Amino acid sequence: RASGGRVRVVNVPPEHEEAGLELIKYLCDNNIIAAAGHTGATALQYEAAVQNGLSLAVHFLNGPTGSSTKPFDDGGAVEAVLRAGQVHVELITDGYHVSPPYVLDTIRRKGFRKSIIITDSMFLTVTEGIIDFEMFGITGRVSDNRQFLHVVGSKNTFFGSILTMDKSFVNVLS
Repeated sequence: RASGGRVRVVNVPPEHEEAGLELIKYLCDNNIIAAAGHTGATALQYEAAVQNGLSLAVHFLNGPTGSSTKPFDDGGAVEAVLRAGQVHVELITDGYHVSPPYVLDTIRRKGFRKSIIITDSMFLTVTEGIIDFEMFGITGRVSDNRQFLHVVGSKNTFFGSILTMDKSFVNVLS
C-alpha cells in the first residue's frame, strides 16, 4: 500500500519458512511476483516456497545460492530451481558473476522462455574515472579490466556490474 502499487517483485528467501511462506502467499494474492535470490535454502524449503507461489530466482547462480548434491533435504536451492518448471531464472551474463558454461547449461535446462538475461549494473556503468567508491560503509572498486565491481580486499565478492543490456545479449549469443 505504501508504494502506491509500484512494487512488482519482492525477494523473499525461502529459509524464512512459515513467515516467508505467508508473505509469498500475500504477495501473489496481490499480483506481486514473489522471488528468491541469494538464498541458503534447502531444496525442500525452496519447493515449499514454489508451492506457495514463488516464481522467480533472482541472480541465479550468483551469491550464496545453496547447492548440494547430497540426498539430504533433496539438495539445495539450485537443484530446486532447475527442477521447478514454473520458476523463471535471472542470469547476469557478464562472464564473471556466473561462468559462461553454467549460463549455457541453465538456459538449456530451463529454456529460453524461463531464462531472463539481466545485468547487475550500477551507477559506474556510465561514469568515467571513478575507481573506488563507498556505499553503506563498504568500499568497492572497479575491476582492473573494467568489467565488474568488487568489494575491496575480496576480488571474489562482487559489488555489482558494469554490464549493459546490449553487451549482456551479445555475450549470450556468442
